[in-house]
Amino acid sequence: MTVLADFVRYVELRQLASDNRARGLPQPWSADPIIAANKFCAVVRDDDRTSRLARQIILGLPQHLRLGAALTFRCYNRIETLIALRDADALDARETEPICAVFDQIGTVIGTAYKINVGGGLNNKSKIAYTVLRGLRAARNGDFVPRRSAQITTQAITGVIGPSPFIGYQIMQDVRWLTGSYDDEMRWCHVGIGAARGIRRLRGTYLPNSFRDGDKAKRPLKHHPDLRIDIEFAGHLQAAFAALMECGVSSRDRLTMFDVEHNFCEFDKFERVRTGEAGGVRFRPRLEAA
Repeated sequence: MTVLADFVRYVELRQLASDNRARGLPQPWSADPIIAANKFCAVVRDDDRTSRLARQIILGLPQHLRLGAALTFRCYNRIETLIALRDADALDARETEPICAVFDQIGTVIGTAYKINVGGGLNNKSKIAYTVLRGLRAARNGDFVPRRSAQITTQAITGVIGPSPFIGYQIMQDVRWLTGSYDDEMRWCHVGIGAARGIRRLRGTYLPNSFRDGDKAKRPLKHHPDLRIDIEFAGHLQAAFAALMECGVSSRDRLTMFDVEHNFCEFDKFERVRTGEAGGVRFRPRLEAA
């Protein structure tokens, strides 16, 4: 049975791989063959290449465009799309036509790291354009105002723009680039399906080869009074956070509960490869450091 120490060991090894790469050491950057050969997201979510580049681009925009860009980036989650919208002055669009024109010009619109539910299929450009427009309008008209609570900000994003709660949760973390830390980011997160699988490995309730065992739609929601997350996972998230704060991982002082949730998803991917349940995604490093 998987124990908490296995999760902590994965995080330590994954961070060490990033540290070795940043130091300019030759490959392999990890002595663990699974981490060396397969793609896993960075321990700190904002250290991933897509997040780093998106943050750099958004913070480089004129002040009046930054919130709209942060509210809408994860609706397509692709750096090339963000750059194209910026260069076409479409981040200040009042209607969908300028956005759709950019989408038609660039071809591929969506990055596939998240399942982006916009209706009508994964790559329905008109639906994506309308979702982006809603976010731009919400920022411009003051319909969305960031709160000091990550939970309430996520709910506000989901209500105003209309993505899934998980995408709203990801957008909330991008808004953090503009607002700074949230009051509840050390004790609240939204548990996605992948993270639920990872936590259930610790609980001993994981169902092999099930992509839906983390889906909470078919069961009542029970919430911990402090974390405001599914009570099934509250204790494990708290214990994992505490363990990471005590271990030697170099990024521990930057971790939030968002990163703990995120790493449970990556840990599940690691365990899938280790147990032979999945083949993993081959790691093909880019020139820049991750």
